[in-house]
Amino acid sequence: MKLDCPACGARALSPMQKYFLGPKRSVVCPSCGARLSVPGVQTTITMLPLITLLALWFADLVPWFVMVAGVVVSSVLFFVWVPLTVKE
Repeated sequence: MKLDCPACGARALSPMQKYFLGPKRSVVCPSCGARLSVPGVQTTITMLPLITLLALWFADLVPWFVMVAGVVVSSVLFFVWVPLTVKE
């Protein structure tokens, strides 16, 4: 998981704090004070499986456990693939 500050390298936030970040929301690194966020394109790409499954679930085309699997896959993709960035 990429939870270290890209500016100073110190541990910047918890997994739950990163989960609630978005391109328009940032947090401050407790070590160096840099404003940290996540890139919008990569965040959107990681949420596409979840959005697709949600639409199929509302149309009664997939069972609930497939929806839960979509949440897990999207969350893992987000934590592993989406980096923290310094917001200027």
